[in-house]
Amino acid sequence: MKKTLTNLILASSLLVSTLTNFSCTIPSSFDLEKITRQSQTKPNTALIIIDSQYTFLHDINRYELETESDNQVEVIKFAKKNNFPIYVFEIEGKGKTRKKLREELVNYKPITKPHSSAFNKTNLDKLLKDQEIKNVILMGLNASICVLQSAQDANQKDYKVLISPDIIQDATYLAGKNESLEEYKKVAKLFRTNDDLMEYLSNQ
Repeated sequence: MKKTLTNLILASSLLVSTLTNFSCTIPSSFDLEKITRQSQTKPNTALIIIDSQYTFLHDINRYELETESDNQVEVIKFAKKNNFPIYVFEIEGKGKTRKKLREELVNYKPITKPHSSAFNKTNLDKLLKDQEIKNVILMGLNASICVLQSAQDANQKDYKVLISPDIIQDATYLAGKNESLEEYKKVAKLFRTNDDLMEYLSNQ
């Protein structure tokens, strides 16, 4: 009987110790509230890919094209990881968005745009408002025409435009994206690199 009682006491002590250690791993009510709030948070940022089509790629400096395509892939992966909506725009008759980008897009369903801006006579504004989007990341080409005009229209519609020279390209016969940066500064938050852009969003 004494041995049985001793065993029961030891078992009880072990159980208390186990429960004490386990309780240390249980989140506090504040942590649970924070976790729940984060799980319910809806992304307010969207990625918009503009005219990265084969017809236009021939006019881009080859080194710039490949380097910045790698940067674009990184941003696409980041957007997917964070459940950002992704919209792909193409000009009709100018070929598909380049394969390197398409391979990262699960549902490649491009939207045809009739004009330079992705907002001009398309349903983009409605799509963004329906999803309560506040920030838009723009990437693609040409930096001094279609991407810039899209940025200007987005700014006029009260979206916060996020952009980096690392993810936009310009044809060699145009003014060049570097010459367009001052215009971007007027309507967008301009990041030095795509890594800076992603870090900014990670800290929001």
